[in-house]
Amino acid sequence: MKYKLISNNNVVTFKMTTGKDLVRSKMGVAYAQSIIARAKDIKEVGDEIIVDGTYYFPVEVKKITKDEGVTE
Repeated sequence: MKYKLISNNNVVTFKMTTGKDLVRSKMGVAYAQSIIARAKDIKEVGDEIIVDGTYYFPVEVKKITKDEGVTE
């Protein structure tokens, strides 16, 4: 996975759009990773990713380099 979720005790604090509101809540890392894995659209905005325009997860974006043996 390109993104490392910022978590505390395997719990991710996230934001979610509900209509016109933005609510903050928590979920398990495994469930958050499954949401990201099934995503149709992921946008990077600063230190967050926006998944399908609904979920906002705080992440550490890992930069993949050619030195690691992976091409971009």
